[in-house]
Amino acid sequence: MSFKKHYLKYVVGGIVIFGLAVAVIVLAVEVARLSDELNNKNPEEPWKTNYRLPEQLIPDYYVVNIHPNMETSKFTGSMFLYVDINGGSLNYLPIHQKGLAITNPTIASVDKINGRVLRNIEVASYLEVPENEFFVILPKEALAPGKYKVSLEFSGSLDQPELVGIYSSEYAVSQSGSEEKRKLVTSKFEPTYARRAFPCLDEPDKKATFKISLVKPKFENDKWSALSNMNVESTKPGPGENEETVTFNFSEKMSTYLAVFIVSEFTHEEAIAQNSNGQQFPVRVYGREFPDLTESKLTYPLDVAKNVVEYYITFFGIDYPLPKLDLIGIPDFVSGAMENWGLITFRETNLLVDEKNDAISNIQQVGSVISHEIAHMWFGNLVTMKWWDDLWLNEGFASFMEYKALDNYKSDYKMLDQFLVSDLQPVLALDAQLSSHPIIQPVAHPDQITEIFDTITYSKGCSVIRMLEGILGEKVFQTGVSEYLKTFKYSNAVTQDLWKSLTAAASTAGLGIDVATVMDTWTLQMGFPLINVSYDATSKIATVKQSRFFGSPNAKKSAAKASPFNYAWEVPLTYFTHDDQDNAKKQWLKKDQQSVNIPIDTPNFKFNSRQIGFYRVNYDVETWKKLINTLNDKTITYSTDRSSLIDDVFSLADGQYVEYSLALDLLLYVKKEEDYVPWSTAANKLLKLLPFMRDRPAELNFKKLAKDLVAERYDALTWNAGADEPHLTKRLRSTILNLACSCDNADCLAGAAEPFKSWIADENAKGDVNVRQQMYNFGMQSEGHKDTNWETVWARYLKEKDPQEKLKLMTSLTYVSSTYHLNLYLERAKNESYVRGQDYFSVLQYMSDNPLGSSIVWNFVRDQWQYLVDRFTLNSRSLGRLIPRITQNFNTQTRLDEMKDFFAKYPDAGAGASARAQALEKVEANIQWVSLYYSDIEKWLETYSSANP
Repeated sequence: MSFKKHYLKYVVGGIVIFGLAVAVIVLAVEVARLSDELNNKNPEEPWKTNYRLPEQLIPDYYVVNIHPNMETSKFTGSMFLYVDINGGSLNYLPIHQKGLAITNPTIASVDKINGRVLRNIEVASYLEVPENEFFVILPKEALAPGKYKVSLEFSGSLDQPELVGIYSSEYAVSQSGSEEKRKLVTSKFEPTYARRAFPCLDEPDKKATFKISLVKPKFENDKWSALSNMNVESTKPGPGENEETVTFNFSEKMSTYLAVFIVSEFTHEEAIAQNSNGQQFPVRVYGREFPDLTESKLTYPLDVAKNVVEYYITFFGIDYPLPKLDLIGIPDFVSGAMENWGLITFRETNLLVDEKNDAISNIQQVGSVISHEIAHMWFGNLVTMKWWDDLWLNEGFASFMEYKALDNYKSDYKMLDQFLVSDLQPVLALDAQLSSHPIIQPVAHPDQITEIFDTITYSKGCSVIRMLEGILGEKVFQTGVSEYLKTFKYSNAVTQDLWKSLTAAASTAGLGIDVATVMDTWTLQMGFPLINVSYDATSKIATVKQSRFFGSPNAKKSAAKASPFNYAWEVPLTYFTHDDQDNAKKQWLKKDQQSVNIPIDTPNFKFNSRQIGFYRVNYDVETWKKLINTLNDKTITYSTDRSSLIDDVFSLADGQYVEYSLALDLLLYVKKEEDYVPWSTAANKLLKLLPFMRDRPAELNFKKLAKDLVAERYDALTWNAGADEPHLTKRLRSTILNLACSCDNADCLAGAAEPFKSWIADENAKGDVNVRQQMYNFGMQSEGHKDTNWETVWARYLKEKDPQEKLKLMTSLTYVSSTYHLNLYLERAKNESYVRGQDYFSVLQYMSDNPLGSSIVWNFVRDQWQYLVDRFTLNSRSLGRLIPRITQNFNTQTRLDEMKDFFAKYPDAGAGASARAQALEKVEANIQWVSLYYSDIEKWLETYSSANP
């Protein structure tokens, strides 16, 4: 064999051997990779593959020092975090952070008993992981089970246009005829924004205690104060000149999103509340000073807070666990309010009112929001959901309890009746769409977490809880809730834990109801049932069946998302006969039953007593006719039952379950209706029809119908309130005036225009505060485009300091009948010194309700989308909710195509993904509605007008 052949043989052999070796290595690496994936996916970089913190990482307590500097709009801080590692070693330490500059991370092993440092753990390196919002510390050795002290220094910006994390806010105060600009520092951490203020383990089940220190300015005779969750332990000079450090006592064990930091010059009023054991604690309401106002805006909210917290102490059977309860109104606040434990923060319009000078609607709103947030002190703070998919445990329950607490405080508000028009009926409309979602749904990314703070979580959540209380009875419900809170206090829970406590209470009471079996059908699938009732007068049997209710015919024909219960529910039926309306009878319709037969010895009956059940009811035609007769005869006693019939029949007509003529025939009874709740439902239905009539032949006849329906109430109420009118009469007047003026009732528009012109001439001639919003709005509609009226209102808006009055003026400016002024307003509203970021989306929404403004706002949003994203971020749920709100009345294919093109151009919806789906479905339903129903309604209106010239 030649040398060449030998050489080739060795070369080929070498290549083969090398190839085999490489293959073995590759195979070994792949086996190792697969093994790593099975054992925590990729232990080399688990902080990238896992968005959740390791289970074995358990916080014990934080020592947090925050030093805000309002002059530089920066803050610095330092932190000690004591953690336990249980159930396995960790070779990395992930801590949440976003937008912070973190330095000098150290780790030390400490004694479990006294926290004394045993030895320092050398840090090999550290890195940021933006996609999961982590700061990861990599020690040179694995952290074995035990207790550790983590030390960090950090800094960040107080300039946060999204108004989350820790941020600064500016406001104006009038002093001796001049205006001073003042600042404060505040925070908003729910759901995932604590990590923007300090590095932390920012998940709800990572509860810990907190020792917080805040640096505040200190000048001679100043009013600066620092507030946090707990009461003050000490105040010391420094660290700088004209500064003090305020240290607060250790908090109770709580989630990071409940921490709060505030430095301000606010004033406050105080009352003393009392626990069941006689122990007293202060309740305080803080707000900026309003030297120009004659009445305090802190007195009423303070009285509400004191009464409500004592009501909850009794209802839950658990004393308020903190040494103080503070409430504070913030000039710039992205949410309505935030339930920080011991220091609740509010948008000013949701806290600051006085009973003499503010509208009853504003006063009631403040009472509701205060009641909601204080309920969280137990349901959400004392016991917290384990993860955000159970957010409804916090929000649904607080939304329900706010009605009970405020009803206890102000029985004349009849809050338990108002529940229908404020929460139940609106969410039934939303949950009838295919784009709805179950109350409990999995969430992961911060955008998804932000997105679930929606109507389903709040309003459907509280509606099914209200239904559950109706099933169990108030006493059993109260007992079960109290036991749940006692069992899981200072800890975390899931929905099934609540069901177990309520089932135990039901069992003790001899009810024999498995709450989970019932309620899982309402929380784990979206939608709700339609209860179909047909009555046989011969046998005197009502046959009841259930099917899923769809809000539009389109939805019926579309493929439904999978459901664990195949869209069948455990339905608690209630019904009464007209001669015994106080004693509703009960009957179960189980999810696996085809139907139930119920003996009823009279054809005069109604199902879903007081609309407690979260479902709609349809009847055979004869039964509907009898119900219409009883409405006209005024023999249905309860306003909630009359309201529910209006709500059901119009929703059934929209879904093509009944003829629209039936709904309109039933509505005629409201000519004689005197109560607020049914009128609120009726006005809502009419105002939703109005955009579909506008600029079409039926418009004049529709407006004539509206005028006829309100005539008797309008004449009885007028624009002038009587002395000592009941609360709901004042609310009814606003509803009637708004409906009449919206439908171009000439008398109503004149009633707004004349006082509006008087007010333009004399800014002190504001008239009755309870109809002032209607005077501003419809006066602006009639007179705003004339002369310099709009600019006059604009100037008054800019100088107004009262938050409630400023909001009224801001709203009225959108009602002008001038495209020039609407475009001018859009441009000016971009300026934060004119319209605060918290109010910006409200301006766009109100303007879109103006027939002239609808196209202007839609074009603006499409053209300026990148500006909106840059300013507010895709994580903003307010931005996400904007699209369905401004497109809700679109009803042409052209508009639908524009929406689809817009979504295709900007596919990343962030926290608005579900909202976009809802918007498309709504507009598609609107288009179908026009094609299916408009002509029938037009004919009905022609017949009505001919019969009622």
